[in-house]
Amino acid sequence: MIDKVIPYQILYQFTFNEQSAYGIILKGLEGVEKSQTKEYYFSEWDEPIQFDFSGTDLEQSLSKAD
Repeated sequence: MIDKVIPYQILYQFTFNEQSAYGIILKGLEGVEKSQTKEYYFSEWDEPIQFDFSGTDLEQSLSKAD
């Protein structure tokens, strides 16, 4: 999968029949863990979301989107 090749967090937008949802991959931050997927987060279809990436870490930012 593409998330194994890219060593950064990835935000996906999924679109199907004019509906959309988001998914984001949380990865390790240092060393070998940096390219290893830790967790996936997904929104509901057509859920209005505003992402706030101003937190001190990605997990904190994602908790604001819930």
